[in-house]
Amino acid sequence: MDQNKRAIKQKLTRQAKIKKGLSTPFSNKHGMTPKQIHKALQKTGKSKATKEVVRTAKTRPKAANRPQQQRRGPSKNLSLLLDVPVVGLQQAAQYPTPKWFTNNEKADVSVIVPMFKSVKVLEDLVGSWDLKEGMKVELIMVDDACPHNSKEHALALWGRREKELKRPVGKILYNPKNQGFGVSCNIGAAHASAEYLIFLNADTVLTPGWIRPIVRLLKKDEVGVVGNLQVKHGGVWKDTVDSAGSQWDWSTRTFRHIGRDVYNGQPIKNAFRTDNCPADLNEVQEREMVTGACLGIRKELFQSIGGFNPNYRIGYWEDSELCLVVREKGYKVMYQPNSKIFHKGSHSQSGSHKYASHNVHYFANKWLNSGRIDSLVSAVRPTPPREVGNILLRRHSAHGDVLMASAVASALKKKYPHCKVMFNTDNPQILHKNPHVDRTIQTHEISDRMFQLYYNLDAAYEFRPHTNILEAYADVVGVSVDDCELFMHQKEIEVPSEYMVIHAGNTRWAGRNWSPMKWEIIASKLMAKGHTLILVGTGRDHKISSNIDLMNKLSLEELAYLINHARLFVGIDSFPMHVAQTFKTPGVCFFGSIDPATRLVNDAIKPIVANNVPCLGCHHEQPPPCVVTAHCKMGIQECVNNVSINHMMEKIEEVWQTTSAS
Repeated sequence: MDQNKRAIKQKLTRQAKIKKGLSTPFSNKHGMTPKQIHKALQKTGKSKATKEVVRTAKTRPKAANRPQQQRRGPSKNLSLLLDVPVVGLQQAAQYPTPKWFTNNEKADVSVIVPMFKSVKVLEDLVGSWDLKEGMKVELIMVDDACPHNSKEHALALWGRREKELKRPVGKILYNPKNQGFGVSCNIGAAHASAEYLIFLNADTVLTPGWIRPIVRLLKKDEVGVVGNLQVKHGGVWKDTVDSAGSQWDWSTRTFRHIGRDVYNGQPIKNAFRTDNCPADLNEVQEREMVTGACLGIRKELFQSIGGFNPNYRIGYWEDSELCLVVREKGYKVMYQPNSKIFHKGSHSQSGSHKYASHNVHYFANKWLNSGRIDSLVSAVRPTPPREVGNILLRRHSAHGDVLMASAVASALKKKYPHCKVMFNTDNPQILHKNPHVDRTIQTHEISDRMFQLYYNLDAAYEFRPHTNILEAYADVVGVSVDDCELFMHQKEIEVPSEYMVIHAGNTRWAGRNWSPMKWEIIASKLMAKGHTLILVGTGRDHKISSNIDLMNKLSLEELAYLINHARLFVGIDSFPMHVAQTFKTPGVCFFGSIDPATRLVNDAIKPIVANNVPCLGCHHEQPPPCVVTAHCKMGIQECVNNVSINHMMEKIEEVWQTTSAS
């Protein structure tokens, strides 16, 4: 009886646990793990779980008979920061606004306000906007998938001031998903019409005339970034300095705000009040960094450095890096106290986001572990940086991009004489016998314990469509373009004594493909003049007449040898052109919608572009990351069709004669 009572009691207890969700409705006598049980319950539902789990368990070998698991390679460690974030700058849309709001004219200044959880603070921002400002100012508000519909709320607030408006306000954009402060600012900048940009937090209250002093400083050639005096808006710290610029502190490994946290390099217990702060906080001064709560920069400079780095997720550190990059390029970061705003601070609560640790790791790897920050800040590092040993570079594809990215390896060797450079790519054959790359490494071999520095070069120039490709790669790793060296290993093949190489490329780019008929005419004319023509390319490229057809018949090393020993290269902006640049082989290259200045790294290649085309270089007008220009926005592809056969022939003959004379 006692045994029966115990069994009944156990059964009742188990049923009670099942009802409360504290137990599964079956016996786990088959030794399944909690994860397997949970998966089975999700798949089948509780009514069928027992049968399914038992069936699954029976097919699972007993522990004694299970084969020993193979040892896995090093697990992926997020601190390596090797993944480029998927950002949708091109997916941002303009919110439809009435005529009284929408600005379609070129402005003097574009003020960009990213919005997330910004509904409560927008009333003060819109209400304090100075409508008597003499400059033509456009306001670009970017709703970063705000859960409270910031875009609708912002328009409604401006509707209250419609009768006060002397000109249209600007634009309202919105993201389909939250992408963070930096990307939202980049989106706004891509749609800005003005020469000067000011990035402004939504949780700010403005004072009359706050814009003009910032622009006045930005007009000086040596100035790159301008910040202003930011004052606490409310609470116990009301009317105290929130930031008068920032300076680096090694004890916290962060930039600390002058006037709030530090002054003259020393910590202060309490923030200065604006009515009794030190006199020099009322003077224009150079700073190491200014905060992104309000930051001005010329649009041209902002585009050239790629804007805010999208590798910082959600928020924080983007403004620190922007200021360091600008100063690294020789420009000054200035503090302008004659522009004052009030700042509420942390309204979006982004400081505790899940990527906070990621951002700290990313910044430390790029600026601290490498020693790059040392020459840009006045604070002396307490202990010298550890000597750089192993460096990991990553550029997955494609052939030309891997070739160009690998050029930074030589510069890294010069900067860190004892380092070893390893390269992770899907095209390791490009790096065969490269004297500056110690080893190509597969993804599964990567471990954070192996490297002191690691740089992801995927999308490095795609995020910077206005920057030269090699400069973009060099900037990421912090080296000089002059120290970068292109290299390709060659394999000797039999070639004529004098010849041209032609590559009639065919890509997915609408603005990079010249007519196959025109390529055929060019080839026929060159052969008629007695030139020996060797055709290269892959199966997708145009098949045209030639003296020697080597399409799909060469290894990369053989292609390198062929182009290196050619008198002239003729083709499009593609991998063979980069090979020609590697060996400084004279050439003529068709660029179409691409600005040649962003692709050419020496003077060997002479570009061919259409004349008198107003939209020339349209590829670079797209919001980054710019990968492919698949459609002509004009619909007539003038950049392609307006390049004549005679223009191409004249340039080829001109370069040929120049090489003959030399």
